[in-house]
Amino acid sequence: MSQLPQPGLGPPPGLGQPPAQPARPEIRVAAIRQHARRVILPSLILIAASGFIGYCFRGLREPGDWLWWGILAGFIALLFGLVPIFAWLRNRYQITTVRTISRRGLFRSAKREIAHHQVVNVEMKRNPWQALFGSGTIQLTAVNGRVFEIKDIPNSVTVTQALRELTGNVNRHEETNAG
Repeated sequence: MSQLPQPGLGPPPGLGQPPAQPARPEIRVAAIRQHARRVILPSLILIAASGFIGYCFRGLREPGDWLWWGILAGFIALLFGLVPIFAWLRNRYQITTVRTISRRGLFRSAKREIAHHQVVNVEMKRNPWQALFGSGTIQLTAVNGRVFEIKDIPNSVTVTQALRELTGNVNRHEETNAG
């Protein structure tokens, strides 16, 4: 005798329902920024300008134009020190087991993402300068032809291998040297 559904209880288990599959949780694999060599010179400028500003403040006790030199050094610290550091901080990438996400912006962030099941090709590009520092740009190509770039990230070889495993493109090993 077969079980008939009772009103208000829904179908009995196993009838008319696909078998339950465990949901694949999304786990963060990596959170990456662009290579930090971009902030070396701005950091040195910021340190030197800060020291010079401190030296110029002694001029407040002595007559002279030291105050104006201090203001100029502060402007240089702001323009060539802090602005490039904040520009570097605004780009970040997150790789999970399901997708790769690019966020751009400090306060309002624009988000781009690509699902790993849509990726058909994972390619790493690096110029000689990036190869010297172990960084590179990774391009993920989707089924529909859209290209998603992860620009100038450190340890690009390791990240490329991880992305190939996550996307199922393990056997494709391509590296393009640009430049």
